[in-house]
Amino acid sequence: MPQFTEREREDLKLLQSLILAIRRFLSWVVLDSRAIPEDMRTAFNAVLWVAIARLENAVMALGQINDTDSDSWKKLDDAGLIGEALRLKGDLWKLVTTGASAQLSPSARSSRVPTGRVKGFLDRVLEPVFKLINSILGSLAGAFPPLELVKEYKDGVELAVEFQDQGERPNGSIYNL
Repeated sequence: MPQFTEREREDLKLLQSLILAIRRFLSWVVLDSRAIPEDMRTAFNAVLWVAIARLENAVMALGQINDTDSDSWKKLDDAGLIGEALRLKGDLWKLVTTGASAQLSPSARSSRVPTGRVKGFLDRVLEPVFKLINSILGSLAGAFPPLELVKEYKDGVELAVEFQDQGERPNGSIYNL
């Protein structure tokens, strides 16, 4: 049983922190942001707790992986959730959730907005986060199949947010999750 290197332990911690960040993000969107249409909040709230439980179970399962011979570790490796691929996802998470894109030059920012429609807060900020979460959850669902429900839930949240998009920044801050 090959023991973890320090880097591999850091990978597990990073993956756990990404899962918990996804949990916080989904909770914020559904419970605090007012981005979900009022008439759908009760239904989204009910399923949120199922999604949260599955995310927390995945975090616990990651904490039980003891070596690189573990089937779970091999599934994570196959899914691109260890090593450089995982660290790239971690770096992308920081980029899309810290507002680093606000540091772009005005010409770079304007070139990112398609012509014909002014993008609102939900388009500019939440869309990249949703895309990254989709990538992470897609990979995680391969290693932990119960997370497929969370991916589908995220898809529903994203659809509801797009439907609700009025271009205004919701209350609360994504940057402090």
